[in-house]
Amino acid sequence: VLDGIKVYPQDVLLIAGVVDFFDLEAKTRQSRVAREIHVHPNFEEIKISEADISLVKVDDFEITSTVFPIQISSKPFSINTDVPCTASGWVTQFTVKVIPSCTH
Repeated sequence: VLDGIKVYPQDVLLIAGVVDFFDLEAKTRQSRVAREIHVHPNFEEIKISEADISLVKVDDFEITSTVFPIQISSKPFSINTDVPCTASGWVTQFTVKVIPSCTH
């Protein structure tokens, strides 16, 4: 459910390998339609929470220099103000600092 509207897997398109979002002919671009969407059981749309996450099942992407799995650590870690984090998006990449008073 997104803004009160049920979202069906066949309506969700995942795109990977994009270097230039507007270059629809890029050879690095791969797209897949979602097969299944599994929303966290504790998700509540009306508030920000730690359960604000879903898993989306898709057919395999081809592993390339621009499409590859991320590494997830199996070691536990604590979040504190001394841990640098990097976030990226369509427009820019920037480094953020963890704010101890921010719980979400």
